[in-house]
Amino acid sequence: MRTESSFSHSTIFTGPSNPAALCLQLIRLKQPVTRTFLVDHSPHSQPTITRAVLGLMGAQLVRERPDKIMPIGPGRPKIPLELTPSPWVHVGMAIGTKSTYLGVYGTRGQLLREQFVEISPAEHSVQNFVNEMVPHIIRMVSDSKLPLANLGISTSGIVDDHSLITAANLGWDHADIVNPLHQALDVPITIASVIEAIAGAEQHTQIPPKPAPKPRPNQKRLPKVPKVHEHRGLIFYVDDSIGAAVHTYNSVKLLEVGNYTSVEAAAMDLASKTSPDTIVLAGSAFENSADAHAVGRALRASKHANVEIRVIPTHIDNARAAARSVALSGLLTDPINFAKQIVTGSSQYAI
Repeated sequence: MRTESSFSHSTIFTGPSNPAALCLQLIRLKQPVTRTFLVDHSPHSQPTITRAVLGLMGAQLVRERPDKIMPIGPGRPKIPLELTPSPWVHVGMAIGTKSTYLGVYGTRGQLLREQFVEISPAEHSVQNFVNEMVPHIIRMVSDSKLPLANLGISTSGIVDDHSLITAANLGWDHADIVNPLHQALDVPITIASVIEAIAGAEQHTQIPPKPAPKPRPNQKRLPKVPKVHEHRGLIFYVDDSIGAAVHTYNSVKLLEVGNYTSVEAAAMDLASKTSPDTIVLAGSAFENSADAHAVGRALRASKHANVEIRVIPTHIDNARAAARSVALSGLLTDPINFAKQIVTGSSQYAI
């Protein structure tokens, strides 16, 4: 097992990487919103936000809604912004021991199509597995009547820096699934471990911390304000893989999970090491409510008594969360460049 120092920060779930990505995140989570709202909830200037919104509108990701104007006081009315209907679809795949989940999503993250394909990867070569998956993906995308933008893959086990999968439950040792899928579908492909992906799903629901007030014209000094608190979440996953990750709005880091006598002991130790604001218990091990309650009781009796605890116990909920987060990761990190890639390769990527 890798030591904690060998687990680097995720290069997939890095949070909004530029003003346009931050605007998209705020609009997606709080729509409809105005440009003033975006300025107030970002560290960027009004001209920067204006350019970011224009870029998102040019990429067909955001639109104005004059019909939703709410007159508030004197001055020019503020036109609300919202996401456009999805111009394409994202496909997410969550590979499990005995079945693989496929989901088709719009740019808002809304689920459009889904299905489980009953297949045990350990009983097939990687190429045979890919040959089984591709027709399902093509049919689901065709049913959506929209072009395919990309494929995001979540998998059991470990994904190395070369996107190779090692997972005992899948029978794979440094298996390459990305290249054969790319050859078959000819779209950008992103891959992450299920633990990293579920942490990414939690990250995608976070509002970035509200920045300190901006100085008004001719204001020499701002009053002192408390340091902005950065929300930290802990994911503890126990299923066909076991692992943990900690996330903030702009980072995800996998953690080492050692040998523990119980899930309560593991959760307590991980919480002590990370001091989270929220803890998510994910995976089929928590389908038994007694196990989840035991972890909750242990945490409530500790210094972490005020930590918010949530449970994602069912296989389908974990599969949906993981598949969606990897599928949307590129869009949410850098939406304008993502859209440019789709336009550039639209003749190739439409299935």
